[in-house]
Amino acid sequence: MALAPFLAGRPEVAQRVRTVAFAVFTPFFFLKAGTLLDAHVLLQSGGAVLILLLTRIAAKLAGVLPVAAYFRYPPRTIWFTAFVMSTGLTFDVIIALFGFDHGLIDRSMYGVIVTVAIISAVVPTLIAQAWFKPNLAALAERETAG
Repeated sequence: MALAPFLAGRPEVAQRVRTVAFAVFTPFFFLKAGTLLDAHVLLQSGGAVLILLLTRIAAKLAGVLPVAAYFRYPPRTIWFTAFVMSTGLTFDVIIALFGFDHGLIDRSMYGVIVTVAIISAVVPTLIAQAWFKPNLAALAERETAG
């Protein structure tokens, strides 16, 4: 708060301070969240992880595909956008950590939620990059023509 007047007039400095703060504190958050995972519990909960993962990816596609199609992008770009958008990794881990810290969920539920959050962020991104990566030159040409 003491730096607010100084940073208000210098947005580039504010952006740099924000970047450094995130770079310093984010790894500690994810390390704390990761230390609460128990591999044994995750192996026992494989079915729940798979069901939640498939449900989450289906919901992501159902929510993003129509919006991406509305903007009339090529099909390849629509699918790429649907797979990459709305991963929610950080928010999901924060919510799970809050629930665990306040006794709303137990350690096994926490592990399932965080595992699904991580996998649902990584797997769709890998699928998008492998099979649906758009042709950027064609998109740029389309934007200048339109």
